[in-house]
Amino acid sequence: MERRYYSEVELEYEISKKIQGSYSWMMLGLLITFGFVFGALFVPEIAVLAYRIYYVLVIAMVIVAFSMTLLINKLSSVALKGLFIAYSVIMGLFLSPLTFIYDNYSIISILIGSAAMFGSMSLYGYLTRDNLQGYAKYLFGALIGMIVLSLFNMYFRSNGVDTFISILGVLVFAIYAAVDTQRIKVSISELYFSGNEEIINKVQIIGALNLYVDFINLFLYLLRIFGKSRD
Repeated sequence: MERRYYSEVELEYEISKKIQGSYSWMMLGLLITFGFVFGALFVPEIAVLAYRIYYVLVIAMVIVAFSMTLLINKLSSVALKGLFIAYSVIMGLFLSPLTFIYDNYSIISILIGSAAMFGSMSLYGYLTRDNLQGYAKYLFGALIGMIVLSLFNMYFRSNGVDTFISILGVLVFAIYAAVDTQRIKVSISELYFSGNEEIINKVQIIGALNLYVDFINLFLYLLRIFGKSRD
């Protein structure tokens, strides 16, 4: 393959186009997911079906997510893209019962707020020259703590603990948006000169999955804090 030499500005532009691939796939996933959520407003049977097969959806999401991350070296980029779309569909079904719990205004307004917060943090992660990867271990520790507290609260059912977990969740996944964005940028920048488009495509789709999960969790925790229940 003939190698072309770029100026620093041109090189930054070429790499940014590769990074935009992750955002494009993330956006596609979110469109699919929230297409099902808002579709349930007009076709309630979608939410009813999702409620009935709740545990099947949970198991399916776990299987698909682990397949993408653990088999990344064995699966092609096309297969990873197919699994990502499948994950987005399953998540859309999984979230559709939210339309029975929260009013339409809450879902829409918090979705917009989540997009604004996520976009701001992701932009920071993309532009900053500070190394954010050191925060990853602390974020993971916070996630473990949130899981333990959630299990604890299933028994005690404390509203205060639930609110604390939700606030912590917003902070964790907002920071994750910046950390994961920087991770994608660094990974693609390092791989760019390899000329291996297949590996770059894989990094794009796994990066899209991470950003997608960050956004969904940010949305759900904000909904738990600010969402208004249906009367």
